[in-house]
Amino acid sequence: MRTDRVFLSSAAVFLVIVGGRESVAAQEHEVRAAVHYQWLRFPGTTFPAGVTGEVSAVIRTPVTVVAEVGWAPKQTQVADLSATARMTNFAAGLRLMPAASSFRPFVQVIAGGVNLSVRGTIGSVSGSGSETWFQLEPGAGFHVDIGGRAAIAASAHVGRTFVGRASFEPPGQYAFRALTGISVQLSR
Repeated sequence: MRTDRVFLSSAAVFLVIVGGRESVAAQEHEVRAAVHYQWLRFPGTTFPAGVTGEVSAVIRTPVTVVAEVGWAPKQTQVADLSATARMTNFAAGLRLMPAASSFRPFVQVIAGGVNLSVRGTIGSVSGSGSETWFQLEPGAGFHVDIGGRAAIAASAHVGRTFVGRASFEPPGQYAFRALTGISVQLSR
C-alpha cells in the first residue's frame, strides 16, 4: 500500500513541523530568496540541468507563502535532426515549515503552469511550437543552516501536469523534480 506509506510519512512530517514551535517569534515574517539546481524528469525525457528561483515569506509559523520560477533546457542532435526544448515552470503555494532551528523540514503544495517550447530542424526545414499546461505539485524538503542568514536547501516534488482540457481528469502526466541550492534570509 504505497498510498498509506505516503500518507503516514506526510502526517509524520506535518506533526514535526506543527510541533516545533519553540521559537515562533524568531521566524515571523521572515523573507527568503533561493536559487536551486533543478533536475527534471518529464514523461519521455529528462532535463538534467535546470535552474529555479524562489521567494518565500512566513505568514504565521508554520505557514509560508512560496513563489518560484524554473527553467530547464535540453538539446538533441542526430544526423540531420536537431531539436531544442525549454521547460519553464511558474507556481505559487503554501509551505509548512517549523520555527527557526538549524534543520527545518517542510512540505508544500504549489499550483501554476508549465510551458514546453520546442524548436526543431530536419535538414533545411525548421519549425517551432509552445504549449502551457496547468500543474499541481506537492513536494517535501529541508533547509539546513550554514551561517547566520544562509541555508542549504533540498527538496523533491511530484507534479501532476494536466495536458488535456482544463479539468482535474485525465489526460495528465506526472513529472518529478529534484532541487538543491542555497536559501538566503533577506529580512525578518
